[in-house]
Amino acid sequence: MILEPGTHVFYETDTGKPVRVKQIYKQLDIDVPESQSVYTLTKGETAPNGDTDRLIDGVWSSIGEAPSKYHAYDWDASEWVLNTDKALSALAAYRWQVETGGYLWNDYLVASDDRAQTKLTQVALAITAGTRTSVRWKFSDGVWRDLTATEFISMAEALDAHCDLCFACEEVCKARIVAGEYDIETIWSEEWLTLNDTQTAGDEELTAETEELTATE
Repeated sequence: MILEPGTHVFYETDTGKPVRVKQIYKQLDIDVPESQSVYTLTKGETAPNGDTDRLIDGVWSSIGEAPSKYHAYDWDASEWVLNTDKALSALAAYRWQVETGGYLWNDYLVASDDRAQTKLTQVALAITAGTRTSVRWKFSDGVWRDLTATEFISMAEALDAHCDLCFACEEVCKARIVAGEYDIETIWSEEWLTLNDTQTAGDEELTAETEELTATE
């Protein structure tokens, strides 16, 4: 194909998607792939964006910004479509980040990465088996503290509750994503708060019932 000096956009003939932009300064005979066509920009015309622009009926049309990084544009439907699988993978990664990011026990931040979870479980099993009666544990603030067996079991149970809460939150967030939502951090924050309130209410109810039984006895 003979091209005159100017700026030329090579685009996919079937989809109108820009492939590359070439500036030439003299007449050239250029081989153009069979699947592509060439559009010559007029003076002052801006080159199209390969991600957001398409040539439709001879005019460059923009699809605008994606609603999120989990969306892909469906050119047949002419709309942004949520890639649910991609969003759910991001949700799982976010859950793992929260799960392994530590948790509070008695106002102390306790590490909950994979290694910490394994160590906590091992020590708790040793206490249950009667081979440990106390533990000196390093907390996330870098301070070692002496814990009784009862205190350590309480801390291990708090880890278990933290992990359960993380997976429960992921489950309810997943339902919202499948339904079309995609702001993972906002969804997580809302559901995390709700689940925490529910858990706290349940703990308070259980404590009240225990106190009532004790008083009756």
